[in-house]
Parts: sequence; structure tokens; C-alpha cells
Amino acid sequence: MQQHPSIIAGPLLAFLLLFSCSSGEEILKEEIPSVQPEEKIGVSFSGRIDLVETKAGDEGVPETPGEAATTQALRKDVNVTIRAYMQPSISQPAAAPQSCRDYLAAEGGGLAVKNGEEEMFLTAGTYTFYALS
Repeated sequence: MQQHPSIIAGPLLAFLLLFSCSSGEEILKEEIPSVQPEEKIGVSFSGRIDLVETKAGDEGVPETPGEAATTQALRKDVNVTIRAYMQPSISQPAAAPQSCRDYLAAEGGGLAVKNGEEEMFLTAGTYTFYALS
């Protein structure tokens, strides 16, 4: 009795496929550690802001729709308070800030924490930030 070639080729192909997969090479050499829920990460900010006029007049409003507003650095020694609100869901920011820090604008747009306090540390999550100067 003669056997059909696919009956012999099928198990042979399966064996070769299994053998080739078992000796695979590891692609990701460096493992990136995940952030633990209780672990806090340092957050820093820049003093460069997009300026758009919010009062009467149109000095800062872009002339063409879609045009970017002008970007400038804050003046040196301007006080800035930044509040971080954790968002339990995308559409619902928290009522009270998770963290709040006072900063002082430095030369060139940098922000330094005032009064020698430590920088803002936040747990992993989604946040909305508000800056007041």
C-alpha cells in the first residue's frame, strides 16, 4: 500500500517547527523593572510656557487657527506654585491635589524648588498639573 506524501511530511514538518522554536534566542536582553504602586518618582518642570492672551485684547492669540502660541521663559525670580491632581479616571480629576510645591523661576526658564524643599515625588498614575504664578 502506498502512503500519501503529506502523511509523512506533516509530522516531519511539525517536529522541525517544534525543534526550531525551542532553541530561540532571547531578544530583550535588559529587563526594565516595573514601578511598584507605593514607589514615588521625582517630577521636574520647565519654566518655558506657551503664552496666549486670556484677557481683553488679542496680543497673544495666534492670527491663524492652528498656529502655535509664542513660547517664552518666565522671568527670573517669578514665584510659581504647581499642583498635581491624580486622576482616578481620564474624565475625573481628584478634588484635592496629590502634591503641591512652590518654585522660583531661574535664568533661562528653569524652575527650582523654593525654600530648599525636595522636588515633587509622585506615585505612578495619571495626573493633571496646574501652575499658578
